[in-house]
Formats: sequence, structure tokens, C-alpha cells
Amino acid sequence: MERADFHGHPILHPKSDPEFGLERYTKECLKREITIPPITSFTGRYNDTRFEDFYNDIIPRTWYKERFREGFVLYTPEDRLIFLRSQEVVMESGLHLLLIGLPKNVKSLRSIDETFKEAEGALIVADHPLVSKRRGGLGRENVIKYKDRIDALESNSQMKDPLPLSFGPLRVSKKNEEVYRLASEIN
Repeated sequence: MERADFHGHPILHPKSDPEFGLERYTKECLKREITIPPITSFTGRYNDTRFEDFYNDIIPRTWYKERFREGFVLYTPEDRLIFLRSQEVVMESGLHLLLIGLPKNVKSLRSIDETFKEAEGALIVADHPLVSKRRGGLGRENVIKYKDRIDALESNSQMKDPLPLSFGPLRVSKKNEEVYRLASEIN
């Protein structure tokens, strides 16, 4: 069985962060039993090519990789991991959507309707749906309004062994409960 985390923005380039490189990242994912880890591009006011950079430049030539749908399988010295293309897109309103499985990035800073149209075929996730709109959350009203176009709601993906978060584990836990209630409400 696979265990996935679709939303994360690791900086894996050795020049950017020599302490947190690819080997440490893959080992940490496997330690947490995540076999489909995130390499999420963030497109807002600039074009983030994190996924392409990772595939083309960062993986050591001694590690075997093969294309798989809109991503690839990477065979590390310890195991294999599946990476799917994912993108966090910022719309003109400042709200965010997480798109998984598209062959290319969707353009940012467009209306929510244009974004949904261009994202057709992707798994569309309301990422951090209940954080403040100032921080990109869609908010309860938009989740309900667009429930037929959203495939999933994101809860905090690192509850098993939380990474340091600016709002602390207690608030994360309460936000997750709210997200679960909202998911039940719209289903």
C-alpha cells in the first residue's frame, strides 16, 4: 500500500540548503512511511520549476528513475518513491488551489473559474482550506460554492510526526477537526 503526501515545498538543491539535501529528504519520507512524497511547485508572482529542476538536475545519475504518468518513479539506494507533479497555484484573488497530475503548470493570478477550467483533468484539492484568506485559504464559503469542482480538502499532512509549524500542533489539530466536519457537510 502507498502512503501519500501531496503538498510540500522542499528545497533540495545542495547549493540552496546543504543540510537538507535529497538523501536526507528521501530517508525522512521513508521513515514516515510516505512512498509518494511531495515536490510541489508554487506559482504565484514567479514561475517555480521545482519539479522540473528536481527531475532534471538534482537526482544523482546513479539513482534510477523512470517516467510514470505525470511524474516518475525514483529508485533510491533504500527503496522506491513515486513523485507526481503537483502545483500550488495562486489565483488573482490570492486564494490557492493544489493541482495534482497535470503535465504542465497552470498559469497563476487568474480568476477562480479560469483556473478550474485550465486545471481540468487534475486532482483538485482545496489546500489549507480553512486558514485565513490572507494566507491563501479558500474559506468555507468557497469550498461549499465550488464543492462540485473540488476533489479533496487538505488537512495537515504531517500529523504523525509534525514538522515545526508556525501555528503549533494544538491549532493544527482543531483545524483538522473543522476540515473533517466541512468534508462531511459537503459530501
